[in-house]
Amino acid sequence: MAVEKRDYIIPSVHLAEVYFSRYKEPGYLASKVEHIVQDGFYRSIELPPIENKEDRKRIEKAFLVDGCKVGNVIVWSGLYADEHGLDINATDEKVR
Repeated sequence: MAVEKRDYIIPSVHLAEVYFSRYKEPGYLASKVEHIVQDGFYRSIELPPIENKEDRKRIEKAFLVDGCKVGNVIVWSGLYADEHGLDINATDEKVR
């Protein structure tokens, strides 16, 4: 039995990389998530940590829209850790 490409290749977008120059702007990534959900192409979205509460609410609301095809959301912590001097490999909890 052959597996269809649509069953194992999942269109995904890493928004912190695609919009690196603007990802920290309040509202910017939230508007991109809303657009992606409306467009319906991507099934997976990769985000940096979203510190702005209003943006998190907008993103949550976008994913709750009927017909949303995004079934996978990944939050990458690498940028946040680097910006705050954290090290996920550190044995010291204060640094980690």
